[in-house]
Order: sequence, then structure tokens, then C-alpha cells
Amino acid sequence: MGEPSGFSLRRFIRWAAMVDKSLLLKLLDALQTELDEEERNLREVAELVHCAMLHHELRQQWCLRCAQLRAYYRRREGAGVTRRGKSPQGH
Repeated sequence: MGEPSGFSLRRFIRWAAMVDKSLLLKLLDALQTELDEEERNLREVAELVHCAMLHHELRQQWCLRCAQLRAYYRRREGAGVTRRGKSPQGH
């Protein structure tokens, strides 16, 4: 598998060979800490977005059901149907 464009692991390894190892480890530790924090923040945002999307979907379902119920009762009202399916004339 090729390396992502703009990043050469070989070039990094050559550069790292010229750098003081304790400095390199400090830099890598600091970078890892930043990346871990960013990943944690992105995961939290993703969870919030997921919850918001789930809430939105549920609201959409309830809106649809409410519209269906309203249409059902309006049709019954328009047809003159009262309780237990009886018409007002008693048929």
C-alpha cells in the first residue's frame, strides 16, 4: 500500500535519525497527546451529532404519525362517524 500524498515515512525516518532521540521522543509524545485529545473531541462531537440526528429522526416520525392521526380523524369527522364507528343518524 502506498503512503498518503505529502507524507513520506522514509523521509521522516531519515530526518529523525539526525535529531536527538530524547527531543524526538518529547516531540512525538506532545504530538500524540494533541492527537489523542483531538480524536477524543471529535468522538464527543460525533456522539452529540448522532444524538441530535436521532432526536431529529424521532421528531420526524412523530410529526408523520401526528399528521396521519389528524387526517384519519378529519376523514371520520367529515364522514359523520362518531364513537364506536356509528354515524350520528344511528345506522
